[in-house]
Amino acid sequence: MAVEHCPPSAWNRVRHRVEYAHKENRGLQRRLRKVEAKLVGVRHIADAKVILMKTHHVSETEAYDLIREKAMSSRSTTEEVAKAIFEAHEILSMGGKR
Repeated sequence: MAVEHCPPSAWNRVRHRVEYAHKENRGLQRRLRKVEAKLVGVRHIADAKVILMKTHHVSETEAYDLIREKAMSSRSTTEEVAKAIFEAHEILSMGGKR
């Protein structure tokens, strides 16, 4: 069947499929952004735990508990606290590398 001979109902079906695929794609892109952000947060938490383990000589569990307690007391997420710890450590570490 040639394109110019397609009935309008066929075009409507194609249009609906394209609209559905586009909507599904947007939803998948949103999910991907959320998963990527979560992964960055998990990495920050892992980095912050290592920093706390080395600087405060605590176990991994104790390091996470410190992060969690700070997050709860400051009404923020563990990811935000971990990012702050990581960034502060980077800044403070720069002093000895001049």
